[in-house]
Amino acid sequence: MALRSLTTQVNEGSLQMSEDQMFVEVFGPEHHGRVRGYGAGVTATKLWGSSSSKMNDLEKRLQESEQMRLEANAKANAKVELLEEQVIQLKDLLEERSTQMEQQAIRVEALMVQMMVYMTPREAGKKKKTARVA
Repeated sequence: MALRSLTTQVNEGSLQMSEDQMFVEVFGPEHHGRVRGYGAGVTATKLWGSSSSKMNDLEKRLQESEQMRLEANAKANAKVELLEEQVIQLKDLLEERSTQMEQQAIRVEALMVQMMVYMTPREAGKKKKTARVA
């Protein structure tokens, strides 16, 4: 009855209290080593485990997550190194291609100069021959 009364007052807004606070108000504070609502012989340690076992579980999970983090970092570092090597290879390839293109441009320029040299005297010679004929 007391729990219903408190619940009604909380729902109406005339009282502000959490469910845990209402439970303690009606049934009194918890006693060490007891768990309410689970019957006789049930202890907190049997129900939820000891705090030391919880601590061991947490430490184990922490170690596992740390190991996973280290493995992930190692994989990421390996990928970074591989990508850096690929960048260096691509840079070298680009430099090589650039050098080849520069050499080809020089050859093309030389060929154009030679072509101009061959064309210029012929044009001049043709003009002289045409002038003599006229």
